[in-house]
Amino acid sequence: MSVIFDSINLSNKIESKKSKKLKKSDSNKSFSSTDSKNYSNTKEDSDISEKNLTIFPFIKNISEILLKLTIQDYSSENENFLKENKKLLKIFDLKKIPNITLEEYIVRIMNYSECEINTIICSLIYIDRLCVKGIKITQTNIYKILFTSILTSIKYNEDLFYNNSFYSQIAGVKTKELIKMEYNFCVLLGFDFFIGEKEFNNYFSAIQNCL
Repeated sequence: MSVIFDSINLSNKIESKKSKKLKKSDSNKSFSSTDSKNYSNTKEDSDISEKNLTIFPFIKNISEILLKLTIQDYSSENENFLKENKKLLKIFDLKKIPNITLEEYIVRIMNYSECEINTIICSLIYIDRLCVKGIKITQTNIYKILFTSILTSIKYNEDLFYNNSFYSQIAGVKTKELIKMEYNFCVLLGFDFFIGEKEFNNYFSAIQNCL
């Protein structure tokens, strides 16, 4: 079962919502709900690097899929999981939606972390697994869940990665908060990081053909 596949298959039913944008906050502060470093999106952050230019359609498709998850009403088969893990989920909630689109945010992460597009696709699979478990993706939790999922994917699927203090600057949160986000995400995921070739190829094809 896949919430993301359901979202893609039902895309025609929510076509009128496709152009809906995430509401932007008047604040350019950190994504953290705590007293973290200030952060604002700059032109350099969202510019497409030469490397990422060729895979921009994938970035766009992924951001569209994530956006659909935040505006789509989908039923959970495991409401108990959501209730039991409210405390773990709390750290991902934002008081205000950042002044940056999901598309720009993915570009920012890829530019600074130098991660591969396959790593981003794996992170989408992790998010889908959370949705199947019962986690609701909303406009206020998607940014931090997305970043933590990408970070988890980088550490599990790539040979080289930076330290958490570097990634915390990309995310716009304190290092201590990022560590807690990462731990909570892994617990919610049940430390289920392995992705088989067939499963990856199914998501790859779905992302490629979703728009």
